[in-house]
Amino acid sequence: MNGLYSMANPDRIAPLAWIAGALALFVFAGPGMAQTNAQRAQAATTTATTAAACTNLPKFYWEIGDSSGVLASGTRGTSPPSATTQMNIYSASKWIYGAYVYQRRGGVLNTNDLRSLRMLDGYTETSACILPSTVGACQSNMGTQDPAAIGSFFYASGHFQKHAAVDMGLSSMTRAQLATEVHSYLGNDWTFTYARTDLAGGGNTSASDYAIFLRKILNGTLLLSGGALGSNAVCTYTGPTDAATGRVHCAAALNSPSGEAWDYSIGHWVESDPVWLAGGGDAAYSSPGLAGFYPWIDSSRSYYGILARIDLSQGAGGASTGCGRLIRKAWLTGIAQ
Repeated sequence: MNGLYSMANPDRIAPLAWIAGALALFVFAGPGMAQTNAQRAQAATTTATTAAACTNLPKFYWEIGDSSGVLASGTRGTSPPSATTQMNIYSASKWIYGAYVYQRRGGVLNTNDLRSLRMLDGYTETSACILPSTVGACQSNMGTQDPAAIGSFFYASGHFQKHAAVDMGLSSMTRAQLATEVHSYLGNDWTFTYARTDLAGGGNTSASDYAIFLRKILNGTLLLSGGALGSNAVCTYTGPTDAATGRVHCAAALNSPSGEAWDYSIGHWVESDPVWLAGGGDAAYSSPGLAGFYPWIDSSRSYYGILARIDLSQGAGGASTGCGRLIRKAWLTGIAQ
């Protein structure tokens, strides 16, 4: 997992996500459910401080908001990061690159864009890119295309790096130039830099800055909004088909960091696992990072959330996801988890 976590009909998840969102709103608005943001905030705060999935995390900052701003936030642990703490967000960078490409293309992606941004471009090496000074030099560290793997989902950074260097013409750019280029399409009202010239995992920002990016998606300032979220999603589940859970093995998926049956869209995940949905979760959009930075937008596209922390221990991204989505569920239902 550089950051975290059907092929026959790649557009199938978009309507499913809309349905899940509608059902979520119907269920969450039922009798006895919280109707005020104060009640939602209390449920989210209680979950962040008492749920086992959250108390297992040493320290973190979390917030939830809508298109207008922050609605609830909090911290846990000793000396936790704050909303403005700058950190490497690793694979949460993918969502930003996906939005950049979508904006630059005017909302119309070509075949190569769709193949690369959904990790179907035949790159099967998981090498990291740490020292190279340009996008092109970084690309050379990430292996070559395997023709036999084209069209099959394989979670690796090479897809994004090749796309940036070749398809977007960014090969000669340094870290500073790359950040300037991304900001020229996504706006200069937030801070986002690159610690490495790695489009899939080199981003550096804070929770408050990333929140501005998410709010731009919610309010339609960015084109990767509305139905574009979750669009063209592909099946990624590499586990066995299991009738009891509803999980179905994806014949065209070769490698995924998630043990759940999620789908992958344009630089972001769709949390479509049937076990999670059956338990009252929503098919949210997210992009978990290796060190525990977990940003999301709920399936109704009404709220965003972030759980921010810095933890390079194995499984940190998945652990943040486990806590973060419970906080989201608590907010949406008004019931502590």
